[in-house]
Amino acid sequence: LNAFVRQNPSLLDGTFKSLIKVPKLLDFDNKRAWFRTQLRKQDEQQRYHSAVRIRVRRSQVFEDSYHQLRLRTAEELKGRLTVQFSGEEGIDAGG
Repeated sequence: LNAFVRQNPSLLDGTFKSLIKVPKLLDFDNKRAWFRTQLRKQDEQQRYHSAVRIRVRRSQVFEDSYHQLRLRTAEELKGRLTVQFSGEEGIDAGG
């Protein structure tokens, strides 16, 4: 089974997906390869999410953030969160 999965890793995304959760059935190398594939897919999906920008008052950071973020969908919240404080000049951290 492990040799079969090693030759065709995409089987773990379909037919044999339930085998991932069974301890000691698949080799660690197969599980690790599957996990890394999932991480790459997730990373690719996150690239397509736009940034969520909110503007908050430093003295009311929790309340302002809550009121602006509660209206966002789960998909919107998967993107990068950018916070700007009212009355403060932004600093470019290069990231």
